[in-house]
Formats: sequence, structure tokens, C-alpha cells
Amino acid sequence: MIDFLEFTSWKMKETSVYSFEHIAIIVFALLISFSTAYFFRNLNNKKSRIMFGIISLFLIVSEIYKELFLSFIVYKRYCWEDFPFQLCSIGMYLYFFIFISGNKKINEIIYTFIATYNLLGGITALIIPIDIFNQYVTLTIHSILWHTILCFIGFYTIFSQKCSSDGLTFCKSSVLYIIFTVIAYILNFSLMKVSKNNMTLFFIGPGKSYIPFFSLISENFGQLTETLLYTITVMCFSFLIFSIQKQCLKNGNYVQLKNNVR
Repeated sequence: MIDFLEFTSWKMKETSVYSFEHIAIIVFALLISFSTAYFFRNLNNKKSRIMFGIISLFLIVSEIYKELFLSFIVYKRYCWEDFPFQLCSIGMYLYFFIFISGNKKINEIIYTFIATYNLLGGITALIIPIDIFNQYVTLTIHSILWHTILCFIGFYTIFSQKCSSDGLTFCKSSVLYIIFTVIAYILNFSLMKVSKNNMTLFFIGPGKSYIPFFSLISENFGQLTETLLYTITVMCFSFLIFSIQKQCLKNGNYVQLKNNVR
């Protein structure tokens, strides 16, 4: 196994943030995810759930590779800071849940979460690449592909109208986000020592924030203030995505789907 990891540890010149290459990656990722999602919008429920299952399996396998690569090649130890429980990691678990779940009400809440919070995470990570670009080819490809998939699934749930335009359902998906945030904060606090105070799952405290602007909030007003402000900001931008989606549905801008089965 280690031989395989070492064989795939190809290095590259790290892509500069907001360089031509970075902008090209953003445009390509959003275009391919948007157009592909529109192409697959008419999948029936059975095929849609199979797609979610396949994507979930792919993400799980690729995440295992990433964790092993970081542990044996990059850090020579397990890196708790990269524990797969970020906002962008949640989709890996939720996609699998949709694959095995037949509960339409719960799935609708999850679809709405995917179409708002998860989509926001995918787009934001591409635009503000805190840890996407690095010196390793496979890790860089993994990160770009991962967040492109998040965008694809987010757009797909919107185009297929599997997510809800009901305000109450969005509120329930927001409760789900808050639950995940609380779990992330507990993990951050619990693993603070072993991670040398670098645990920032969901990019919240008590570890130091690395997000532009919010890192300044943390330094000047404390980590708790930064955590609350960041959480509220994510919820506001997710609500903005939800509002745009709802307005489009209201105006009839989405194609009526013949084979749509929630």
C-alpha cells in the first residue's frame, strides 16, 4: 500500500490563487457541473438514487486514499485537522443516506440541504481555495474533482426539483446544518490537544480560522464571535441560494419534468 502511495506522490508547481489557471478551473468546474446536472435532470427516482450511491462510493474511496496519502506521505502521522467532517465532506455521507433511504420527507430535507448549504460549500471552496491547491498532483485533482461533484449534485437537485421551495423545509435543512456545526465544534474541542489546536472542522473554533476576514474577527474579537458570525454568514448565503431557486420556480424558469419522481 505504501509503495502505491509513494508511486502516486507526483509533485507539481502549486497553482497560484486567482491566477489564469485558477480562474480557468473555476469556470470549467462550474460549467461542467451545471451542464451535466441539467443533462441528467430527468432521471427517475431509482436511477437517481443509484447515481447518488455510486458517487457516494467514489467519494468514500477517494477520501480513504487522501487520508492514507496525508498520513503516510505528507505528515507521517494521522492528520486530525483533515478529519472528513467539513461542510464539503458531509455530502459524502448524505448521498449514501439518500441511496439507502426511502423516506421521502427526510430525503426532501436532505435534498434541500444539498441544494443550498452543500452547493454553497462547493462553489465557495473553488472560489476561495484554502486547501485545494498543493504540491501533490493527486491531492490537487482530488480536491478539484470533489468540489466539482458537490456543485454537480447541488445543481442536479435543483434542476430535478428534488429539493423543496418551501420555507419550512429550508428551515429544517438549516437545523440540520446547525446540528452538524455543533458536532464539528465538539470534535474540534475534543481533539484540540492531539491536533495541536489546529482542528477547524466546518472552519469554526476553537482552533485558529484560516478564512480571509474571519481570521481577523477571530484575532480581534475571539473565536466564539468568529464561530457565530461565520455560522450566520453561511446560513444567510444558503438562504440567498434558496431564495433564488424559489424565485426561479415561481417564475416558471425551470423546465417541467416529465419523469420527475421525488
